[in-house]
Amino acid sequence: MASDHQTQAGKPQSLNPKIIIFEQENFQGHSHELNGPCPNLKETGVEKAGSVLVQAGPWVGYEQANCKGEQFVFEKGEYPRWDSWTSSRRTDSLSSLRPIKVWVGYQYPGYRGLQYLLEKGDYKESSDFGAPHPQVQSVRRIRDMQWHQRGAFHPSN
Repeated sequence: MASDHQTQAGKPQSLNPKIIIFEQENFQGHSHELNGPCPNLKETGVEKAGSVLVQAGPWVGYEQANCKGEQFVFEKGEYPRWDSWTSSRRTDSLSSLRPIKVWVGYQYPGYRGLQYLLEKGDYKESSDFGAPHPQVQSVRRIRDMQWHQRGAFHPSN
């Protein structure tokens, strides 16, 4: 909890990004902790991401090494299996990760569908932020959130 970490002036300090990747579902098997960018998850000794625990974030994961391919947004919380971090159902591959401070755009209303990161900068066309088609119908700022199983989100305490 951020409130557990105080500076000498008594103000909360920001937590460093922290994510733990497990090879098996439900946080089992070999794991590796990351505190910064990881361009190739296999180089850490983790062959396959079966579950993810975000202790401080947010983070973005990619289906391919070197931050390429489909993007997955990870906020503070537990992701016990691959289908808990993607709604596209196209891939179960997670190959690279990096911490972020951004907004996220979604393909469909209600924060559903493919996800696109909107970091500081200019976007003249949808391909500039990785969208194959110009279809972004909902956008929100990324922060620590708690998700319901149906996909609606509520601010965490």
